[in-house]
Amino acid sequence: MQSSTPNAIRISGKRLKQGGFGVVDAALAIGIFAIFLIIIVGVYRLGIPAMRVNGASSAATTLQGKIQKSYEMSRTGYTGIDELVVRRANLVPTNFVIGDCATAGPSCLRSNFRAGVSVRSISIEGEAGAGFFITFHQVPKESCVDLITTLEANFLAVNIAAGSNTTPTISSLTGSDAVTTGSAAGLLKNALSTTAADQVINVNDVGENCDSRAASDISFLSR
Repeated sequence: MQSSTPNAIRISGKRLKQGGFGVVDAALAIGIFAIFLIIIVGVYRLGIPAMRVNGASSAATTLQGKIQKSYEMSRTGYTGIDELVVRRANLVPTNFVIGDCATAGPSCLRSNFRAGVSVRSISIEGEAGAGFFITFHQVPKESCVDLITTLEANFLAVNIAAGSNTTPTISSLTGSDAVTTGSAAGLLKNALSTTAADQVINVNDVGENCDSRAASDISFLSR
């Protein structure tokens, strides 16, 4: 009986000690988990702009290819093409489609930037309907440069303007069009130009234009 008492105390003490370590371990685990959670959320938030650019770029090149294939036998080129036409022809990537629309307008299509997308014909070198442009409206500043530099190689020209959600007024493109630098809106690239500098994107000009406003309308022209 006497020998059982110290053992009981030792066992009791051991149990209490083990219980104490369990609480500390749990607290450490929760702390470490919280730190990892903060890191994961931070990385995810930083990655959102890149995810949106990648999604928008993929959808734009898909739409471009489908339009070109659909209109390759057209005698009037891309004349009359708009957002409603491409939707009815099932040319639009699924992630660009939003609700129903009865008339053409940027609200018929939505980009990964949660803003409208325009699709309209353009006159090239005086030939009506010779090309078309896809315009991303209200592209946020943090995605502007990446979207342009990711997509520009696939398109004839790139135009930037103040961000809105209305149909852009670009109606023609000729070789004499010049690149507009600084904060003014205009062409950032024109492959038709006879000036070599105009035929390629100047990253500094892109950054300057993108940084000059909170959001931009960016048009990519093709034929």
